[in-house]
Amino acid sequence: MVTPSGATWRPPVLACSAQTGAGLDEVWAAVGRHRATLAADGALSAKRAEQQVQWMWATVRDRLMDRLRDDPGVRAAIPGLEAAVRAGELTATLAADAVLSHLGLDGPGRERYPADGS
Repeated sequence: MVTPSGATWRPPVLACSAQTGAGLDEVWAAVGRHRATLAADGALSAKRAEQQVQWMWATVRDRLMDRLRDDPGVRAAIPGLEAAVRAGELTATLAADAVLSHLGLDGPGRERYPADGS
C-alpha cells in the first residue's frame, strides 16, 4: 500500500484476532487516532464535503432515471430506439437525445427526435 504524498497519517501495522479479541483495543485506538488526525488537518471535513457533492449528483441521476422510467412516452419509445441502436441505424448519442427530448431536456440547437427513433 502506498501512502499518498502529503498525507498526515501513516497507517500502523497491527495484529488482531476477531476470534480471541486480542489486539482489538489497539486497532480501535488506531481508528480513533486516524479520525482525529483527519479532523485536525481538515481532511475529514473536505472528504465529507466532496461526498455531499457526489451524493447530490447521484440523487440527480436517480431522480432523472425515475422520471424517464415513469414517463409513458419514454417507455413507448425505448424498444424502438434500442432496436435502432442495436441495428446500427441510430447512434447511441442520437438515441439518448431522443430519450431526453421526451422530458424537454434536449439542448439548444438540437432537433427533437420522433419517438420511433427515425
